[in-house]
Amino acid sequence: MRYFMSALWLLCIIGCSVCFGAEEAGEKAAFTDFFYRLLNFSIMVAILYIAAKKMALTDFLTLRKEEIKRKFEELNAQKEEFEKKANELEAKLKEIELKKKEIIEQFRLEGMREKEKIIAEAKERAAHIMAQADAAIQREVELAKENLKAQIIELAAEKAKEVISKSIKDKDQDRLIQEFIEKMERIH
Repeated sequence: MRYFMSALWLLCIIGCSVCFGAEEAGEKAAFTDFFYRLLNFSIMVAILYIAAKKMALTDFLTLRKEEIKRKFEELNAQKEEFEKKANELEAKLKEIELKKKEIIEQFRLEGMREKEKIIAEAKERAAHIMAQADAAIQREVELAKENLKAQIIELAAEKAKEVISKSIKDKDQDRLIQEFIEKMERIH
């Protein structure tokens, strides 16, 4: 700081001597103007230098540089963390997709099993119904046969009665009655 201030005063003194040493009035005005400008510039540089020293501009710039570097590193760390999370989420998404496919396949297989079970039950019921129908048909056929036999026997009995009544005489009838009575006596 001392050297800077000394150089500034030296510059001012040189400027003053140049201004006062000018011989002509026109040159003197130009040098005076130059001197004031130089003095103004020197004062401004000195003020900036003092302000920069007081404000510790270098420290400020160093701190700012370090802060920017730290923020940059934090952002890089966050970026890496987000990329890691994105990869984890992507892996989870793939896992969920696989589970979804497994669940869909499981439901499809269960549906197929249920379909086969329903078809098997339907076939079993149909077979049972067919067996019941066959049994019912068989009963109806047997009943029809019995009815037919009864009708045939009845018709045969009537025919036999007609034939017998035409062919049996009173004598034969008495003899048959007598045989019937004898059989009844033996049984009792």
